[in-house]
Amino acid sequence: MTYDLSGPWAGWITWFNSPIYDGGTRFPSSHGLVPSIDGSVNAFIAAGIPAGKLGIGIAFYGYIWSGGTGTTNGGVAFPRESYTTDPVAVPCSYDEIMTNYQSQLYRWDTYAQAAYLTIDNSGSANDRFISYDDEHACQAKVSYARNRGLGGVMIFDLGNGYRPTQPVGKRDPLLQAIKQALATPLFTGLTRTNQLTQLNFNTSPLGLYRVLWTSNLMGGPWNTLTNSLSASGTNLQVIDSATPASDQRFYRIQTPP
Repeated sequence: MTYDLSGPWAGWITWFNSPIYDGGTRFPSSHGLVPSIDGSVNAFIAAGIPAGKLGIGIAFYGYIWSGGTGTTNGGVAFPRESYTTDPVAVPCSYDEIMTNYQSQLYRWDTYAQAAYLTIDNSGSANDRFISYDDEHACQAKVSYARNRGLGGVMIFDLGNGYRPTQPVGKRDPLLQAIKQALATPLFTGLTRTNQLTQLNFNTSPLGLYRVLWTSNLMGGPWNTLTNSLSASGTNLQVIDSATPASDQRFYRIQTPP
């Protein structure tokens, strides 16, 4: 499993529950890298485990860190904070986090590819650092698994992501985000003007894509138009500027491996 990767222990720092990357962050005492999904995957592959036999975890819960002393702001409110008095970390479902905390507290850590909420009030006891997987993190993990050629992803657990008080169609946002990521890439538009063909398709955060083309669907070779195209979850546009006027081309979008 690749969650529960941190805790409020002596010698530690505030860190994420299930980050994709360590972001180069090291423990101040041992100078070792903090845990991450990427670090775990690399260790297993280095030990001889095929990537296709590995799966990474998506957590439908998080941890609320509170208390502690000795940080630059008093208590724990941000990732990567050292402390002198150990804080407390309490598990909490995604539904509870979304119900009890305001959206303006949200932050996204680009280096770790992880979501969190931060509360920095007066007094150490009132500070909070809340680490959890949101829709963006879930989709980034799907992309990471594809990029590394892993066997898949696993969820723990479905019940924590269910929001019973929300309207129908909005009660399982994390699960729907994962489904959406698995459905990408998907063509959203294709137009041709003379020798220019414009392709539009949707993507997932952290996604990598390649665009291929062929003039013969009955066995002709597939040629690379662009490779290792990175995405952030937005709609991407690719231009084929060398389409012969008399040529009929077919396009394919692929994800790794």
